Amino acid sequence: MNFIGVTVEDNVPYIHFPSNTHNFAPVAVGEKQCPKQLYELYNGGSIPVTFEIDALPLDELQSDNFDHRVLECLNPKGVIAPGKTHLIEWMFHPLEAKTYQVSLSPGPMQVSLFCLADKHASQY
Repeated sequence: MNFIGVTVEDNVPYIHFPSNTHNFAPVAVGEKQCPKQLYELYNGGSIPVTFEIDALPLDELQSDNFDHRVLECLNPKGVIAPGKTHLIEWMFHPLEAKTYQVSLSPGPMQVSLFCLADKHASQY
């Protein structure tokens, strides 16, 4: 086993990311009711942390996909109390069967989100 701990200075904002990548569950192309998907942020510091997801990469992904909102963040900003978690809610609406990737900055570190569209499409 390999245990790793992080020391955080007192009164310094700190959002912990378990990894710098995250894979969402696959979604069928053409799915009418896409499931809400979650990404967890954890405040490992001693003070509240304010976060805001930079929407520019999401806007660029939309622009690259015929102005279709492929990935949508439902709660892009908020405050996380010390020692608490906050679930970021996402909707993934794929246009085609492929892997979509977008890099976001919800805090001091960038996170890459991978979204896989399933080839087994349901029909509109």
